[in-house]
Amino acid sequence: MTCFDTITIRPSSGPSYNDCALRTIAKAYPFLMREAGYEPRQLPSSVGAAVGSGVHRAGEYSLKLKMENGNNIGTDSDAIDAAIAEFDERIEEGVIWDETSPTRNVAEKQIGIMAKIYRSRIAQKLTPVIIEQRYELEFSPGYVISGQPDVVTDGLRDTKTGVVRRANGVQYGNYFALLKSHGISVASITEDYIQRVSLNRPQPEPESHSYDIKACVRAAKATNNRMVRDINSFLETGDLNTFTANPASMMCSERYCPAHGTEICKIHKGSN
Repeated sequence: MTCFDTITIRPSSGPSYNDCALRTIAKAYPFLMREAGYEPRQLPSSVGAAVGSGVHRAGEYSLKLKMENGNNIGTDSDAIDAAIAEFDERIEEGVIWDETSPTRNVAEKQIGIMAKIYRSRIAQKLTPVIIEQRYELEFSPGYVISGQPDVVTDGLRDTKTGVVRRANGVQYGNYFALLKSHGISVASITEDYIQRVSLNRPQPEPESHSYDIKACVRAAKATNNRMVRDINSFLETGDLNTFTANPASMMCSERYCPAHGTEICKIHKGSN
């Protein structure tokens, strides 16, 4: 496998790979492209991802306190401070703003609102057993799955934020496999979704959605197998067509794809 002894499969890359394999490789595994003589563009963080990281941090702070001290989840102020610190770290080297979060001031207010509603509606009802613990599992020779589920109670729970809710079953199938490989059994998979909305709109209530465990596990295994097959083929041939591009993806944009407009990808719609 050329100079790479081990390639890490992140559970979060699974849904993205099924949306656009070429974008995922260029973004999550740029070293593979560089090995073959291609140079993906370096992109700053998107404000959506940075806001999401901040809200995650507030949830982690709250649930760790609860796990240690019973029902105490700390104060909103301290949780939001932790969230803003995480946000600042994520955007330290630049950020791509969008229409929903056009400025830092707006993004900070959104983080505060979303963190509070997570704490009051979700964190209060959970009994956490494991929080943000990383696990690894050898999937096939030269490939390791590595990930850290948000929260384990009697089931697996994951928090998602964003303007649009997306399908993340492949990610959760890999989390389930990681937990099972370490002797941890969960009876359910639940996604807690908090929508990121403009400040001139009321904050929607969180949505909790259940996923079918068997379907998630099957989809994750199939996606992992395809990723391994594609990467191995690319390492042998250097053929970029190994990775299927999806120019119909909502993320097909120079704002979000490091391959867009480079020699790596010419299949996206033109700008003229």
